[in-house]
Amino acid sequence: DEIVQGSLEVSETLRLNPTISSGSATTLAFMRSGANKWRFIQPSDDSYLKLYNDQASATQMYFKADGNIGIGTDSPTRQLTLAGAGSAILIDSSDHAYIELDRGGADDLAQLKFMTAGSAKWYAGMADSGSTGFDGTEFFIGEGSGASSDAHLVIDASGNVGINKVPTNLLHLDIGAGTAEFGKGITIETGDGSYAANKGGMLEFHNEDVIIAGIRAERPTLGGHRGELQFFTHSSDSGNTYGSTFLERMRIDSNGRVGIGEVSPDQLLHLKTANGSEMVLQRTAGTTDGLLGAVHFGNADVDEYLASIRSVQDGSTSSAYLAFETEATGGAKAERMRIDSSGNVGIGTASPS
Repeated sequence: DEIVQGSLEVSETLRLNPTISSGSATTLAFMRSGANKWRFIQPSDDSYLKLYNDQASATQMYFKADGNIGIGTDSPTRQLTLAGAGSAILIDSSDHAYIELDRGGADDLAQLKFMTAGSAKWYAGMADSGSTGFDGTEFFIGEGSGASSDAHLVIDASGNVGINKVPTNLLHLDIGAGTAEFGKGITIETGDGSYAANKGGMLEFHNEDVIIAGIRAERPTLGGHRGELQFFTHSSDSGNTYGSTFLERMRIDSNGRVGIGEVSPDQLLHLKTANGSEMVLQRTAGTTDGLLGAVHFGNADVDEYLASIRSVQDGSTSSAYLAFETEATGGAKAERMRIDSSGNVGIGTASPS
């Protein structure tokens, strides 16, 4: 053994080239007061070089002959392996800080792998073009290496986002079989713990400078499980104020009743405006004898068309008549009254004069 006390200056190379027997090791020790503090140790078979911390009685760094380096482990399985309780990497920079993953090509991997007790669970990175449906430019988070399976989040090169799917639109969700049950869509939740009435979430549709429309779900009563849908549009060329220029236009209440201009509909369809409500039934192009529109009355379990009021063009594209039809028990529906385009009323005749 050679011991150097004080300083040792080496202008070029310090060589340790002892003749050692099998099972022995070459050691460069750093000592204080005669006690080892740190040691570089190399075995006779040259399989590794390790930095040993005598103060902690632990290997601090381990350099394997295959090029792998371990910190806190004697068995590195990658080029750099960190092991031990609380293993972490800190990048502390007064300027920019980076972690860069540079792969060889689109069919190669560039990803982070998250494991528990040696078992892989999550992967995040750039997809492998060898995975079905991927071209290798996508970013993914999933349960398969290179997005080979269960890619739960995918962002393609155009910025489109897919949930469980390679996207073909700005936001693309794949919910599987799509059966009618909870947990098969998007959830918007309000959660201040108050369970108060008149609270709920909203989907808002924006232009660059204004909210142009929205759909809001609301809990109408305190503590109840009922829900309503409200549909809003922006009503003015200026301003952008909820309740002033951004107004509710239609509501579907918890009983399935629809109110247009009415927030508490009394019937299945309830229309209300300040100047009286109107409905329009039209056809896209006029004919001389075509149906313009109809209202039908019936029951769903026996006959859906027991009575009708129809408007039909009356011999020209600019005239129409009204026909009133009913169905007798055991019979077929038939016209009972007609008001023709001249205002003539026929009961039991289709040609009143």
